Amino acid sequence: RRVHGESNSLSVMADSALGNSEDMFASETGAISETPNSTEESLRSRVIDHPSDFSTWTQLITTVESQNDIEKIRAVYADFLGQFPLCFGYWKKYAEHEHRHGDFQRATEVFEQAVKAAWHDCHIWMHYAANAASKSEDPGDVRKIFERAIEAIGYDFNSHMVWDKYIEFEKSRGEIMRVTSLFCRVLVIPVGHILRYQEEFRKWIDQYPFDQLVSASEIARITTLMPPNPNGKPWSDEDKKKKWAEEIDTQSQSAIQITSERRSYEQRIKRPYFHFKPLDDAQLTNWRQYLNFEEAYQPRDTSRVIKLYERCLIPCCNYVEFWIRYAHFLAEESIDKACELLIRASSGPVKRNPDVLLALATFYEAKGDLESARETLEQALSWAPLMAEAIVRKANFENRHKGYDAAVAVFEQALTTTSGDSRAHGMILVHYSRLIRPKDRQLSLKMLETAAEVFPESAQVWIEWFTLVRNEGPGISKIRPIFEKATAPDSSLCESGKYALWVAYLDEVGRSETDVTYEWRLQRQFIKNFPNGRSGSERQDSKKRRQADANTEPQTKKARAVEAPEQPKVQTAPVVQPATPDQWSQYATAAGYSAAAGYSAAPYTGYPTGYYPAYYGQYYQGYTAPS
Repeated sequence: RRVHGESNSLSVMADSALGNSEDMFASETGAISETPNSTEESLRSRVIDHPSDFSTWTQLITTVESQNDIEKIRAVYADFLGQFPLCFGYWKKYAEHEHRHGDFQRATEVFEQAVKAAWHDCHIWMHYAANAASKSEDPGDVRKIFERAIEAIGYDFNSHMVWDKYIEFEKSRGEIMRVTSLFCRVLVIPVGHILRYQEEFRKWIDQYPFDQLVSASEIARITTLMPPNPNGKPWSDEDKKKKWAEEIDTQSQSAIQITSERRSYEQRIKRPYFHFKPLDDAQLTNWRQYLNFEEAYQPRDTSRVIKLYERCLIPCCNYVEFWIRYAHFLAEESIDKACELLIRASSGPVKRNPDVLLALATFYEAKGDLESARETLEQALSWAPLMAEAIVRKANFENRHKGYDAAVAVFEQALTTTSGDSRAHGMILVHYSRLIRPKDRQLSLKMLETAAEVFPESAQVWIEWFTLVRNEGPGISKIRPIFEKATAPDSSLCESGKYALWVAYLDEVGRSETDVTYEWRLQRQFIKNFPNGRSGSERQDSKKRRQADANTEPQTKKARAVEAPEQPKVQTAPVVQPATPDQWSQYATAAGYSAAAGYSAAPYTGYPTGYYPAYYGQYYQGYTAPS
């Protein structure tokens, strides 16, 4: 029954491991379980206008499937999976449609497309192998697919889903030695279920004599490792099997240790598969920490790091930061590979994302391909013409390779392009002023003054202007108007930006102002504006930290804390120590501003409908401003 019934067994296992993935998506959209109200033509029109609208796609698929027209089914699945190639459940459904219409070859072709689209997805390989095992009449062909799966994902933490099916396939055919060989292979790989395999292996070898488990050559090898028998008799096969099993157990200890070190990260991965909804912060943080761990692990196993990145890019495929981080890792050994990865990203999950193109341009420039770098920067600007970082990158690139005049031309054109966007226009003025500062300091100052008028909400604009004037010499006469304008009650500058300017201004007053009364009045006002010497956002963060700490304290400790009377706080003015001009960056950091903080722009509109990860809203994350 097992020989002829493996198809049912494997199909049940496949459905169980699938976890009804199509239903997971349907539960989010309500498309699979309900009859859509829209007509097929209406749904098609909507997906043409909004190709990233997952809900409409699932409704269209359901509508087409109800007609049982295989040509229409093929067309809608091809279009849908071209847009969402990582939806393993839909690849499986597509192949099942081909099976129902009696076309095994087409079903195989569907799975080949699937593994090509997501080579490192365990689920897709699992379903491909299970399909072959249940439908193919040639065990050799089935084994080839299993071996390809092992090559692709066999070393992944979750690869048990393929190993289990491979072992079950060989068991169903009565291939005792092949099953034993598979156990020996998986027991030296750090898969998540290694302890289960170890237990199953022990039970398996207890069922058969040694000469049925391994080849004659393996028995001969083990015999040569056996010490002389004290009784002077030849060792029995059971003794040899015990020695062999101990050797396998010893070899598996390293894999068990590696698995143990990674288990905490793996257990925090709640969604290892693709979903159109964004991941929560805890999941993203876990992936970052896991990658940090794997990259820092000594001795580093580059292939393991690469496989982890590829796994990460399945649930995190819509997050640019992981693509760019992966590219930087690959660039340590090959810039060409980094470029290939970013080309793959820009033509796939994060297509039309300017951040990817900016990173790609950097790698092109690093390897000396200036034309490709220039074309890539121009393409990024065509996608996001108001993106300040892209403009600045292009200007700096031209300044490095064509000179000052070429950079000026980029900035001049950008001032015209961004004239209707105060945010972008203000930041372009800041960077343009930096370029011309060595040649015309007064024009640079004028640009910063204009930037403050155009984009008064930006702390960076005020900081840049304040710092440049402040560095012209001691005294507060020139910086006082800037300070008073930026920190006025009706100023649109955020509180943390005002805080940074207050700290810097108090520092300058303490260093150069002889009127102590003025300094005292300022300090008193500072205390009123910023109790405890912190901005409102910092106080809020501190409050949240205290609440979090309180929630984790033992109950007895919290009880004692409540009983203790609160002591009155004596508030004093901050002691402001003189600072060097170079310390200005510290004030910006205190306010939460980096050189790139002022570049925050509205979310890029080219992403999937309803999907705006936090990363995409920060076009300028990781950007180092020109000096």
